[in-house]
Amino acid sequence: MTASRVGVKSVQRKSKLLVDVGPDKKSKNYRFEVQKKKRGEWTTVTVSTTKGKKDKRRLNLRKGKYRVIVPAQYGLAASTSNTVQLKH
Repeated sequence: MTASRVGVKSVQRKSKLLVDVGPDKKSKNYRFEVQKKKRGEWTTVTVSTTKGKKDKRRLNLRKGKYRVIVPAQYGLAASTSNTVQLKH
């Protein structure tokens, strides 16, 4: 099973989270979970899907440390992103 790629970075003066899941698939959207670190533990904040052929999604979240988990789907293995700090 091939692993999916998930890239996460902060955009717009570190106030929004940009999620990019690959490989890009025109006909399918990826489901992913956004987790926030609270008191040393990761808790799920929201569950969302990518939109469009580039499989990207921009989320407006509160300040804190976040990571994204993409479960196994469409024949791809699950993957976890790096941690990103939002400031606003």
